[in-house]
Amino acid sequence: MKVGKAGKASSRSVPLHPEAQATLSVWLERLRGQASGELVPETYVFKCRTGRTVPISRIQAWRILHAAYTLHQLPGKVACHSLRKTFAMRVHTYYHGNLLKPQKAYGRIPINSTIKDLALDDAEVNASILAA
Repeated sequence: MKVGKAGKASSRSVPLHPEAQATLSVWLERLRGQASGELVPETYVFKCRTGRTVPISRIQAWRILHAAYTLHQLPGKVACHSLRKTFAMRVHTYYHGNLLKPQKAYGRIPINSTIKDLALDDAEVNASILAA
């Protein structure tokens, strides 16, 4: 649930890739074992390791992501928002440049927010200008 500017709560369902579903199921079973078989809706999927019932911080999420990039020697800069940008580009490419469908998949209302996250390739833009 997310509370918008008008104070109204909104939510949406997003399908998970089958590999993500399988991994999440394993992780939830592990959490269920730690919680003596009971998971309540307030259970954080990625909680702080200090024993407190709080989610990991955005800094800790970046550390985990950075460690994965380093381990697998992935090129480029790493940031948590990079994942959103990659998702936006993949949906945009899948729909052959349509902006409205990525906007819907992205869960963003302003189209400008979606456009900002599309890392458009300068070479592609230049080629399209020359072809016009």
